[in-house]
Amino acid sequence: MEMLQLRYFYESALNESFSKTAQKYMVPTASVSASVRRLEEELGVKLFDRTSNSIVLNDKGRQFLQSVGQIFYELDSASSAMRDDGTDNKKIKILAKGMRQRTTRRIVEYSSLHPNQAFEVNIDFKENDYDKYDIIIAPKNDEHPEYECFELCRFKLKIEASKYSPLCQKKLTLSQLRNQPFVTTSRHNEIYKALTRACNRAGFEPNFIMECNDYDCIDMVERAGMGLGVTVELGAASFGMQYLDVSDFDESYVIYVYYKKQAYHGNVKSFIDYLQATIN
Repeated sequence: MEMLQLRYFYESALNESFSKTAQKYMVPTASVSASVRRLEEELGVKLFDRTSNSIVLNDKGRQFLQSVGQIFYELDSASSAMRDDGTDNKKIKILAKGMRQRTTRRIVEYSSLHPNQAFEVNIDFKENDYDKYDIIIAPKNDEHPEYECFELCRFKLKIEASKYSPLCQKKLTLSQLRNQPFVTTSRHNEIYKALTRACNRAGFEPNFIMECNDYDCIDMVERAGMGLGVTVELGAASFGMQYLDVSDFDESYVIYVYYKKQAYHGNVKSFIDYLQATIN
């Protein structure tokens, strides 16, 4: 296993493209593809699902990407420390429109490595004055055309109900939930939009009986059986809840990191690189 193989894999995994990696390293695309195949043979697993004109990182690939990313982050941090005096402690300003807990965990982890770094974090689905921020963490959209971006995380969405609901024992389609009440956090939330898109395809508008910007309140209402909710799939459903078996609900919650190219330097670059290195 060679360092260049790992670099080729890392870049190709971030972009899901051998050709972009080849352009970056100024080598033929076939060289990148062959190098990654040799890496897969050494590991004994496939890291990408391939078609005739595309590659998609699979579960083994995502697991390996996280490990390799952490290695490169540590190497690059050590290299940067030798080149500068570490005086760039400018406050990093972050707008988080999704994954607030995951973002907070990354900040805590990063701060253990860079204890003098300060952050200003705004968690606001409605904020649109993006120029105030160094980094935006948000679902994929067209509001940031001048920004670079990369995928931070992706989760399947599930419709959930109180574990006492008779719906928990059935195989369902969305149309069978036409008259069911739903609760939601915010109409600006991507999860709300995903459910609405899916229901519209099934020919109806979801019946939202409650909107609330507090997740604890939403959980309480759902557990009481007042309405169905939509949440990211993180193993088992939350306490008192159960995922419903809805065959035609196939939506994902995808969060991206956005940043301006001209801001990609100093401590902002260091934190962005850390986010890339810890993708999972």
